[in-house]
Amino acid sequence: MEKIDDFLIKLPFCYDKIKENMFFYLNYFQLIGTAQHSLEVAQEAEILADKFGLNPQKAYVAGLLHDIGGVVPDESRVILATELHFNIFEEDKHLPLLLHQNFSAYIAKEHFGIEDEQILSSMACHTTLKPGATEFDKLIFISDKLKWDNKHSAPYFDEVLNQLDISLDKGCLAYFDWLFEVGMPIIHPYTQQAYDELKLKYQ
Repeated sequence: MEKIDDFLIKLPFCYDKIKENMFFYLNYFQLIGTAQHSLEVAQEAEILADKFGLNPQKAYVAGLLHDIGGVVPDESRVILATELHFNIFEEDKHLPLLLHQNFSAYIAKEHFGIEDEQILSSMACHTTLKPGATEFDKLIFISDKLKWDNKHSAPYFDEVLNQLDISLDKGCLAYFDWLFEVGMPIIHPYTQQAYDELKLKYQ
């Protein structure tokens, strides 16, 4: 059984080269596709940050590192998350994939030297979003969705893009509308609460 230290291995990091570090780290764990996806999310986040008056440099870093928690395999996530005292829901236990966002924030802080709470917060909810999400949280969340990690284009892409011409809220709401219409078998409590907040806001 893996320990969290297994994923905090000594690598030839240069802390002012986050992109190179990310690629080296994910490639070490043979997650080449994840590395490319992360770069695409970072580029999208940088563009959207400028559009919405947020910090493009921070957005780029958050995008680069948002999926590094993927190095922790599914079968180890619940046990390691428990040992690290993460806030774990039943939905996380049924779908451990969801916990990779928490591990991303943890590894970014402990291994990549990221201390900015805005960046760490956005990484820790980039899959589910969360109630009380900041604009920066929403930015990384929707950037990840626009760069859907799939060989086919995201079915919600055009509508989300149209709504982003209005606001980040509207873009997130468009994605959630699609998600709930499709009827996902597992809806994380944070996703439900974030969706309810947005629906209430725009009633």
